Amino acid sequence: MQGIGSSCSSVACLGMLASRFKEDKERNSAIGIAFSGLALGAIIGPTFGGFMYEFVGRSSTFLILSAAILSVAVLQIIVMSPEIDPKKLGTKNSFIALIIDPYILVATGALIIPGSGIALLQSTLPIWMMDTMRATTWQLGAIFLPISILYFIFSNLYGVLGRYFPKWLLTLVGLIIIGVSILCIPFCNNIYYMLPPLGGFGLSLAVIDCAMMSELAHLVDIRFSSEYGSVFAIGDIAFCLAYGVGQLIGGVLLNVIGFQWMICSSAILSILYAPLMVMLRNPPTKENKQVY
Repeated sequence: MQGIGSSCSSVACLGMLASRFKEDKERNSAIGIAFSGLALGAIIGPTFGGFMYEFVGRSSTFLILSAAILSVAVLQIIVMSPEIDPKKLGTKNSFIALIIDPYILVATGALIIPGSGIALLQSTLPIWMMDTMRATTWQLGAIFLPISILYFIFSNLYGVLGRYFPKWLLTLVGLIIIGVSILCIPFCNNIYYMLPPLGGFGLSLAVIDCAMMSELAHLVDIRFSSEYGSVFAIGDIAFCLAYGVGQLIGGVLLNVIGFQWMICSSAILSILYAPLMVMLRNPPTKENKQVY
């Protein structure tokens, strides 16, 4: 039930932002701020949950979160005054047409690859650290903080970066940085040596997520009609697919090919996918004209 609610709210939120902010620079900033909420939750959530469990009680965490979510829902009804417009019932864009569009597929792939990379790390890195570094419990819990912190910082900075660099170039560079960062991890024999590559992963992941979600809205604007629900649903499916498959196969790959080969394969895939971002440099419009 929580997963259903989360997917509905994330798709609707991004769709509202894309509809509200039509100008590309404003849209970049708005989507960057929205994605910083993901990182903020990842940073605060574990600490908040652990504190409440230890000092208040197990059920207190969920009761407070439920109250916060209901409060946000009430505020949305009051502030946004939602109404159903019969003219906008249903989407004007065919879901099938969107999902087979080559440019949307390329953008979606750029979301899946780094997402699956972080899912593989989350499911296997703590095990590898226990085997090779004799990592303590607090180290296992804190190791992903560099990713969350850098993700939060650079998702907020994306609005600035998007003003000076095109989305396809930021994503291309980000995929390469992710590949290089992942390649460095198996060679780290100390937890502190892992902080820079994990930080590089986090900042690149933030830039890629913001850039490609903004690019999906842009592609719909120039190649279809400006209805964003279906295309952001595709982006959300990409996130879920990446994390779900990555978590499922991480343990299997760890046992079959080992941590180093698994991580190196993910890194090489990210680097090899990066040149495809050139396709998004000048995607043709629905009138078959080039956008410069």
